[in-house]
Amino acid sequence: MNTQTPNSMLKNKYLSRWKGGSWAIFCVAAFSVVNILMFLFGSDSYFLFTAYIPYLLGVLGVAYLKGIWEYPVSPALGAFLLSVTAVFVILYFVFWFFSKKKVGWLIAGTVFFAIDTAFVVLFALISGDFVSLLVDILFHILALVEMILGVTAAFKLKKLPEEAAAGEISSEQAAAETVTTKDQPGISDEFKN
Repeated sequence: MNTQTPNSMLKNKYLSRWKGGSWAIFCVAAFSVVNILMFLFGSDSYFLFTAYIPYLLGVLGVAYLKGIWEYPVSPALGAFLLSVTAVFVILYFVFWFFSKKKVGWLIAGTVFFAIDTAFVVLFALISGDFVSLLVDILFHILALVEMILGVTAAFKLKKLPEEAAAGEISSEQAAAETVTTKDQPGISDEFKN
């Protein structure tokens, strides 16, 4: 037997979607950090739920630090690119942290990631290697949809009417509970009232 009211069920549904959008931002930030660290330590693979701009800047920063791919060794440029990468990733973590309570931060994180998604598509078109980046683009779109669903759910949650206070009961519940002890057989007069 479901004892939840339709409003509380909708509230739970919208809260869950809001949290899903917030956690999508967290996954993007966390996988970005992991991917850059994996590249730093020599791995050629990466996770798909990553912000592409920080990842690309981080890869270039590591390339300049180590002098790989025929890039000259330039510690200053490498450190600068890694610092910019850190700022981007920290912003994603800030968006995630505050988006759990305020929808504006979720909107900001969604816009930030939408720009990143547009960059991936543009990069794929310019590089002429669209097919190899197609899976990245699809995962970007999937994460972006999750964030957009979170934003719309947060706005729908704010439009829900407030439920009755916890101490109040509905008139139907009150009518069902109006049985008094005077009408009950077997109770002595001293216990009535």
